[in-house]
Amino acid sequence: MAYLTIEGIWISHARMTTILIVGGLSLYGFATYALLRLNKFERPVQLSLVVILYLVGTFFWFWIGGINGPSGIGIVIVVCVSFIFVTPRYRMFALFANLLLVIALTFIHMYRQDLITYNYLPYFGFAIDYLAIAIGMILMVYFLKREVDIERKTIRYKNEQLLHLNENLKSTVDEQRMTLRKLSNTQNQLVESEKMASIGKLTAGLAHELNNPLNFVGGVVTPLKKDIDELTALIGQKDKDKANEMVEEINLLLDSIENGTERASQVIKRLLNITPRGNDVAMLPVNLSDLILDVCQLVKKSNEQITLREEIQPNCLVLGNPIEINQVLLNLLRNSIQAIPENRNGEITISCQEKDKWIQLLIQDNGVGMNEEAISQAFEAFYTTKEEGVGTGLGLFITYGIIQKHKGRIDISSTPDIGTKIEIHLPVA
Repeated sequence: MAYLTIEGIWISHARMTTILIVGGLSLYGFATYALLRLNKFERPVQLSLVVILYLVGTFFWFWIGGINGPSGIGIVIVVCVSFIFVTPRYRMFALFANLLLVIALTFIHMYRQDLITYNYLPYFGFAIDYLAIAIGMILMVYFLKREVDIERKTIRYKNEQLLHLNENLKSTVDEQRMTLRKLSNTQNQLVESEKMASIGKLTAGLAHELNNPLNFVGGVVTPLKKDIDELTALIGQKDKDKANEMVEEINLLLDSIENGTERASQVIKRLLNITPRGNDVAMLPVNLSDLILDVCQLVKKSNEQITLREEIQPNCLVLGNPIEINQVLLNLLRNSIQAIPENRNGEITISCQEKDKWIQLLIQDNGVGMNEEAISQAFEAFYTTKEEGVGTGLGLFITYGIIQKHKGRIDISSTPDIGTKIEIHLPVA
């Protein structure tokens, strides 16, 4: 624009015409830039811009020197810029039109010099050189723009593919999250079922254990009433010796009732100690020794055919959730009991002691044992070596999770047909 201004004022001396043309082009340029930035009338503005550039370039060609000076350079710039705004569909047509325009203007400059103001042509070779350079630049810009469009189309296609893949990935992630949520809910339900199954295995023995003292209590109530009636009659007869005998008998019956209710209370207390009442219990110091003894007493009553040996060091304290620790004990003892064949004298040894700031818990049985493959998969969910309907495959899986939660570790060693040993280490509270 500055070059055109200098040429128009100093060479043609048409100052007013030059100022009007340059000023008009400047205002049109600013208006075009503003509309393009606002994304308004984009295609019409681009088309009008190309047309204006062609008209101005051709005007300056005939007005100021043809191929000489800014007009020669300007028409090449206009032709090259037009490729930016022409769509790929019409670009080949634009190429031939632009080549024809440059060739025509060059030949007009060479053979109709009277049509061009301030025309000076030192020799025809200069015009031929200009034409060759102009055609070379036009072809170079054309092919570069075509390559850019191909790359842009490829990038656009890949972006569309990426967007499609992102949508599919998002959909897959949402499905996975929903599946994980369902699996988590299912796992929680299975865990609760496993806990209730552990308690259910004790129900038969506990029912018998509670039934005996309660029956005894109920059985002594009737004779006690009779004794009270007889005592009342004897007191009326003033037979003191007989009355004293009746009082002694009543005292014995009351002692029996007290002993029976005490036994029932102890059984219920042990049951409550190991019954799941929710997982909202905070981590607190737990006397593992007492928990083991309570669980063992209940297990003995419901599995009298099994010899259960206890080697418990008193007051082994760990930091944990007593309900979850009881669940671990129930799971491991139930596994040991189920692993012992009916034709074998079952023996289970459970020991607990403190070693080097760790509480070591050992449970060893003389059951059927496990091979290496079974040991390697023992802590996986739903894996079981038991018969169908006997186990869910969640006992050791739940146990492993609880031990990990309590920052402990659990190991299994087993020999087929000899037995299995479970070793657990929990940090001392």
